[in-house]
Amino acid sequence: MMGHSGCPKGEDDRPAAVVNTEHPAFITTGFIMIVIGFIIQFFAVPEPKSISDLRREIKNLKMREAATRDHEV
Repeated sequence: MMGHSGCPKGEDDRPAAVVNTEHPAFITTGFIMIVIGFIIQFFAVPEPKSISDLRREIKNLKMREAATRDHEV
């Protein structure tokens, strides 16, 4: 680095992440946006269907497909 020797070294050094923000409101806004994103994702995931629900849905789709074929001919 130009004009900088880096971090001082020690025996028990542990690197630390230093985070700077331009304005404290950015932190609050960011956390609020993350929470809103998780809430939207939580409600967007559909409930799992049971095996009987899936079989019933397949049966209904097959019956509907057969009915549309009969009407087309």
